[in-house]
Amino acid sequence: MGKINILPDDLINIISAGEVVERPASVVKELVENSIDAGASKITIELQKAGKRLIRITDDGSGMSDDDAFLAIERHATSKVRNKSDVFNIRTLGFRGEAIPSIAAVSRFTLISKEQGSANPALKIYCEAGKIVNTEYIQYGSGTSIEVRSLFYNVPARKKQLRTDNTELMHILEMTNRLALSNPAIAFHIIHNEREIVKYLARKRLIERLMDVFSLEFSKSAIELKYADDYISISGYVSKPQEARKDWNQQYVFVNGRYVSSRIIRHALDSAYDTLLPRNRYPKGVIFLKLAPLEVDVNVHPTKIQVRFNDANRVHDALAHVIRDTLLQKNIFADNAEPEGYIPTASFPKAPEGNSFTQAPTPMQQEITGAISKFYEKQAKNEEMPSFERRFIQSHSTSVAQSRSAESEQPNITQILGQALNTYIICATTTGFLLIDQHAAHERIRYERLYKAYSTAAIEAQELLVPISVEIGPREKLVISKMQEELEKVGFRIEDFGNNIFNIVSVPAMIKDQDVKGLFYEILDEYITGLKGRGLKERMDAVVKLISCKGAIKANHKLRVEEMRGLIDELYSCDSPFTCPHGRPTLIMFDKYQIEKMFKRVM
Repeated sequence: MGKINILPDDLINIISAGEVVERPASVVKELVENSIDAGASKITIELQKAGKRLIRITDDGSGMSDDDAFLAIERHATSKVRNKSDVFNIRTLGFRGEAIPSIAAVSRFTLISKEQGSANPALKIYCEAGKIVNTEYIQYGSGTSIEVRSLFYNVPARKKQLRTDNTELMHILEMTNRLALSNPAIAFHIIHNEREIVKYLARKRLIERLMDVFSLEFSKSAIELKYADDYISISGYVSKPQEARKDWNQQYVFVNGRYVSSRIIRHALDSAYDTLLPRNRYPKGVIFLKLAPLEVDVNVHPTKIQVRFNDANRVHDALAHVIRDTLLQKNIFADNAEPEGYIPTASFPKAPEGNSFTQAPTPMQQEITGAISKFYEKQAKNEEMPSFERRFIQSHSTSVAQSRSAESEQPNITQILGQALNTYIICATTTGFLLIDQHAAHERIRYERLYKAYSTAAIEAQELLVPISVEIGPREKLVISKMQEELEKVGFRIEDFGNNIFNIVSVPAMIKDQDVKGLFYEILDEYITGLKGRGLKERMDAVVKLISCKGAIKANHKLRVEEMRGLIDELYSCDSPFTCPHGRPTLIMFDKYQIEKMFKRVM
């Protein structure tokens, strides 16, 4: 007997399901896309245990005849493709019936459908593991309802791979957001464990849908894109630079109405915002590209989430130029909004005129600044850089400990000379001079102070006289419900105000004068992206680092000598004064030998 066998249909269906049905969100996507193609104006998604126990999709679309309903259960049956040319000229989201047998193969599956205008009762088909078990006719309104129970009940290995209910529900909400953005005229309802968690009304304009998925604030400030030529049409909305987030998951790109994930498009967005955003910040956006169907291949991936453009460079350049030109034409920092990354300066009293080391530098300061410039010129040429920090740590490991009880000036610092570039504090020492990065130093001080207070449950919270309101989408709402208790431990207290609005009613006392809303969104982004799957200790450490960084003294901020001295005293009292919480050095030591070597006085 030969080794190669023809597989039975039930096994083929299970293998096919593995390509299309990865998790409950995949089922929701395939079935909702079928509802959209059927012309539905309202789609209801009912879930139990985040779709693991039940997924029911009900629509008011065109429905199916009895013959079509039976064929929809069969493999390779579709209402969208008649011949080879149709495959390369697809104008719909899916092939009606393509995914249904794959879903039915790994679940207990029920289909109810009735054609619009039909006087006949609706046909109900019940399947288990892809095989029809029972059929009957029932009274039912027009449209289609598909029920998927016990997903992966017959594929235990796949069932084990499913994540927590919260994670699976987030994937479903994200999938629904994509479909709702590309179809604003359709109403979407999601009911989870018999509780309505999403209610998107039918909207006349895309800008109104942005209010549902993002926030009213974004819908008011979003910048509209509008462009068309003989090759491509571009429309949609993008955010101002100051509204950028830490993850690109709030970028929604649709090609011919279908959501896609494309590195080419993402790079075009990055190019458009080049110099407007710091690294690792990403604009929000909902962008629609329309091309002739023959110019884009949607069949390169089973889920059709990836596409291949015939002329990728042309698509990339067109999108980048349209976004960039639109941004340049708009007042992107209107309403006195500060650019992303701006934080109000630390709460130091204003320095008196003429009392700053940064004014009228002495010859000694000029000499040191010149030495620093030469040193960094040398470093820029990739020449070897001595390990100043390591030598400093070795030579000062005992003196730092002694300094904590000392009543005089910090050890080895003979004079504070001032600032270089309004960023680095310059100190003369007995053996050379010291450079201190004021932002990194202040960040380390704040981090240790806040972390000790958190560890001893002694964080001081400041009640806000007027609560700060933040708007979030349904997906973020799930995350907030998880992080509320944790944030309360660091001084943030958040209350659900309803309609996707949360009020921040108290904050850590050390940030009461800072950009509280901006910090909250950064923490939220961190929970959604960087902290997924991490333990409590790691999550809280990341939050403390964010809070510490947000209110620390920034670069290009003038300090008085008293402020510099206070900063140095506090830095030397830290347990780990040599790096900021992210690992960057807080200080670098230049000893006499190294200085003389830079000036070629010694070899």
